[in-house]
Formats: sequence, C-alpha cells, structure tokens
Amino acid sequence: MPRSKEPGSPVSGQSGPPKADGGRLCQVPEALGGRRLDAAVKTLLGASWNQARSWIRLGKVSLNGVTVTDGAHAVAAGDALCHDATARRLHPETDLPPEVLVFVDRHLVVADKPAGISTVPFEELEAGAMTSRLRALLGHRRGSGGEHRSASGGERRRGVPPPVIAVHRLDRDTSGLVVFARQQAAVEPLSAQFRAHEVHRRYLALVHGYASGATYRSHLLEDRGDGRRGSLEQLPPYRRKGKGPGRLAITHTEVVERLGEATLLLCRLETGRTHQIRIHLAEAGHPLVGERVYMHYSMVETLTSRIPAPRMMLHAAELGFLHPITGAPLRFERPPPADMQELIARLRALRPTPAPAPKPEPVAERPSKAPRAAQKQNRPERRPPARSTPRDRQEQASPGGRASRPHASSKPPARPPAKPPARPPARPPAKPPAKPPAKPPAKPPAKPPARPPAKPPAKPPARPTNRPPLKKRRERQPGLNH
Repeated sequence: MPRSKEPGSPVSGQSGPPKADGGRLCQVPEALGGRRLDAAVKTLLGASWNQARSWIRLGKVSLNGVTVTDGAHAVAAGDALCHDATARRLHPETDLPPEVLVFVDRHLVVADKPAGISTVPFEELEAGAMTSRLRALLGHRRGSGGEHRSASGGERRRGVPPPVIAVHRLDRDTSGLVVFARQQAAVEPLSAQFRAHEVHRRYLALVHGYASGATYRSHLLEDRGDGRRGSLEQLPPYRRKGKGPGRLAITHTEVVERLGEATLLLCRLETGRTHQIRIHLAEAGHPLVGERVYMHYSMVETLTSRIPAPRMMLHAAELGFLHPITGAPLRFERPPPADMQELIARLRALRPTPAPAPKPEPVAERPSKAPRAAQKQNRPERRPPARSTPRDRQEQASPGGRASRPHASSKPPARPPAKPPARPPARPPAKPPAKPPAKPPAKPPAKPPARPPAKPPAKPPARPTNRPPLKKRRERQPGLNH
C-alpha cells in the first residue's frame, strides 16, 4: 500500500516541478514496485542507464529522504524518489559495502565486484575503480584515524592506504569474483597461474536464442578492421593480410536452463583473453542479453526490445586457484546479483508451458484365452457318430433287430478277407510320334554366267603432223675419216 506523505508535497507518478534547491520529486508507481533503483530513476526521470547510475553513485538520489548509493536497491510502490543535482557529492571510494569481501588475508583479497564498476582505472583521473574502493574499505577495516599497517604487517603508517594490485580484470558491466594481490610477492605467483591457464573460472551467461553446449576455438585480434576485437577465422581471406596470427582463445559452454527466447549458459574459460566470452557467443549467433558492442547494429534494437536488460548479463560465478604463498587450494562461488536473478525469474514466468499430452483412447479388452479353455473343459465331449456297415443295416432289417445279435463277449464270426480292388487294364504303350519326311537337300544357288573380259580401250588415231620426217643419222663406221 502507498505510504502516507506530508501534506502539500508534490508527489505523483511523474516527475514533479523543480524544488527550491533544484531537485525533482516523484512517487514510485505500482508498476515499478520491486524494481531496481537505477531502473526507477531511468524510467521516472527520463535518464540513460549511465546517467542514472552516476547520479546514484555520487549521492544525487534519495529515497524517502535517505541518500541511497546502491543502484540494485529495490524500491517499493509509493516511495518518494528525489533527484537533487546540487546535493553534496559523495566519494565513491567509501560506499563499497563490506559484503563484497569474500576472502581477505595479508597476501591477497577476493572480492565480489558489483556491476558498473571498473576493475582498474582506465585514466589517471578516473575515480571509483575497484582497486581504490577496496583500498579505502580495507583501510577502514584495519583501524581508525587513517592509520594503516604496512604490506609486510610491520609498524603502522599514517595516511598510506594498503596496496591493492589487480592480477586480472572483469569488464565494467560484468559482476562476480575478482582476486587482488596485497603484496608484491604474491603478484608473480598469481600471474603465473593465469598465464599457464591453471585458474578455475566459470561464468553464468544469459544469451539470446536457443543455444547449445559447444567449444569455441579461435584466434582473437585487437582490431578486426572496424576498431573492435574479433576472431581471425571470421574475416574473409582478403582482409586477413597484415592482421597477424592473433591470440588463441578457447571457451567451453554447457546449457544450464532454457528460458524461452533466451538460454542460461555456464562458460568455462581455458584461456583468458579480453572480451573472450562476449566475442565467441556473438560470433556464434547468441550474443549476451544486454550486449551492444559485439553484434550487428541492425540487431541491437530488435534484440533489446525483446528482452530489455539494464546491463550485460554476465557473472563470474566461480573462481579457484592456489594460494600464492602457502600453496593451499582455494575455491569460491557467488550467486548472480539481484538484477540478473530478477531477469531470469521474469523469463521463467514468460516461458510457455508445454501442452499436456493427449490421453490415449480406451481400447476394448479382449476376453482372455484362459476362460475359453475352461469352457472347453466343461463342455460334454462330442464324438462323431459310428459309421454303419452293411452288416448293421442287415441286422436292423431282420425281425429280431439288434436283440438277436450275440453277446459282446462272444467272438464275432470271421469276416471274409476283403478282395483287393481290381486293377485297371494296362494301357497300351504309346506309339512314338511319326517322324516328318526328310527334306530334300537344298540345291546350291546357280552361279551367275561369267562376264567376258573387258576389252582394253581403243587407242585414238594418231594426229597428222606437218613436220617432215626426220632423216636417220648415219652411224659412224670405224676406220673412215670424214
């Protein structure tokens, strides 16, 4: 039920008029009851996700007069939500709840990083990274008055926060387990385990579509040609020139639950490349719910409208490694945060329930064979009637009938042996069929008459010439001088 407010306060479902101090006051409607604070600020004040979270993180948003810096805080219907742009800015390093600390000792710290916080600052002047927040939180746990012990556990030094060194990173919108070193001696052993792929890491990923378990293996490039990371194998051959071999990335996935148009996957990393899970799932056709970078621009609005999400639905659920100093095995697990659990529950409610299978029609039972056998046993035995013989007929025709027949104990007279049936007369042997008359031998065909030899063609008559006949040359006689 809506809570009672002070009389005269401008409270409504929409943003109210500006207050004297420059803030806006609005009432949370029933439709937003139970939702996250950042989602309520985005809807009621018309801000973007980044702007709503920035206002909450900097202490510009209050709920029922109390400043709230946790964007995952659930609002109730009727709460008075106020945004005051002139409110005093809070230092984000001091608003990290102590529940994020999963494991702490003098060598390392394991924390459950909330979504929306960078693991390390990307710029020198960036404030609010996980390293600085942990440093402030650990400083408050060690002592009051700004006194901190040294990394080796020696004397206290005033104004020097304890060191927090990042060994690996998570994306800004990814929540889950992260390990930090607190001594320089623990950095190299932890880094060596990550380089050798000996760290146990499992992520819960909520993806679009009907995904299946698979193993993705590719070589990732820092620039696939459009300024974004991607796999070398996804590029056409003419665009691979000058890109280099890339870095090997292997991701194993298995299905946890199917949620209608989405699928909850458990991803196990064999290598730890930047944006490895996001790239592999997007290239497989199943981008993360809330993903806006590694997908085609034409699909962003379509998929976002189907399953709206406040952030990218990826959570580091399991983390295991060997202690860098003692060598003891350590393993930690954390459930997904409230925003991811809320979205999964909403998808479960929208999941269509399978229709019940139709009941088979009853089949008429046939009588069993056992009663039939019993009926046969109870029936009187039916014997075929005895065949009457000529002798029986003769006795029936006699005046005494069967009474004149001798007693059954006396032997009946011997019957004459039955004559064998007469054999039919033997058939005469069949005559062989008459042979057809022999055909006269065929006469060879008559040879055609021999043709007379062809006469040679007659020579044409000699043509007359006008030349005089040649004189015969006299032969020389030996011994004559001419």
